Amino acid sequence: MKKKDLFKKLLSRESETKADQNGARMIINAGYPKDTCLKNLTFLSKKNYTDAHTELKSTHPGHLERYKSLKTFIDSHDKEVKTLKPYKWSWKYNRKQNTLTFLPQKQVHD
Repeated sequence: MKKKDLFKKLLSRESETKADQNGARMIINAGYPKDTCLKNLTFLSKKNYTDAHTELKSTHPGHLERYKSLKTFIDSHDKEVKTLKPYKWSWKYNRKQNTLTFLPQKQVHD
């Protein structure tokens, strides 16, 4: 395998890890239990017989790498979420354009 191809695979695996983290962030912020993504990842791995270890030629991290990375992220994100106050917002209606706009205000940290 060429170095160029290997670099592309590594970059793709990093993108997949970031996608896992973004998905977990949305799930947690939506109010679901923080282990929801980990349970789904395990379920899909068993259902699809996904390889546990990351293969050199793979564009995706293996199950064990994804699980460990996601668990680390969720543990740190949980601590981060506890320090945030709820959002404040307002609505703005424009009669001429018949639009209703949701306007979140800046979130305040403790």
